Amino acid sequence: MRRKCERALKDRSVAGIILAGGRSSRFGRDKALFDFQGRPLIAYVMDAFSGTARRIIVSVSPGRAASFRELFGDSIELVEDDSPFEGPLFGIAKAVEMVSEEFVLLAPCDMPFLDRALYRLLLMRIEEHEAAMPILRNYHEPIIGAYRTDSLRRAAVTAISKGHRKLSSILAELDVIGVSELELKGAGIDHIAFMNIDAQP
Repeated sequence: MRRKCERALKDRSVAGIILAGGRSSRFGRDKALFDFQGRPLIAYVMDAFSGTARRIIVSVSPGRAASFRELFGDSIELVEDDSPFEGPLFGIAKAVEMVSEEFVLLAPCDMPFLDRALYRLLLMRIEEHEAAMPILRNYHEPIIGAYRTDSLRRAAVTAISKGHRKLSSILAELDVIGVSELELKGAGIDHIAFMNIDAQP
């Protein structure tokens, strides 16, 4: 059964979007490029997509693309957020326009402990649903998820058209399957995977 699931994952067309367009006001500098244990913080998130995402798209604030290009070259694609500092929903809406793959993964730039196994699990669990994401402390976490690309594109546009700003507003527009903490633990995914870096060490 496991081998069958792994083969199914390999056959899927998947892209990844990393959100790196925030102010980083509490951090004091560009969080995504901060040197964390010898590597840019965002590099760890890129690792979490490896083996599943064929392409990685990074949503950045206007004027920041050159800094990312200097470090990562052509290994990533960059898109500048049309509505900087309005929240991740707007960055997602712009970035997902670039995605032609059937599925798309989402991640913030500040979670260096995200696990490849997490995204493989989410892609396996999505099945006939439009999105799969962890449920942590009884709340869905849409910023860490696997989505059908067309569904995410539609949900983001609809939420914005209704005047919403919070990413959680897309939940009402999607058929979501949540993955419980118990299931995550059973898959060997530790709670540290969801720890974000909010301030310089």
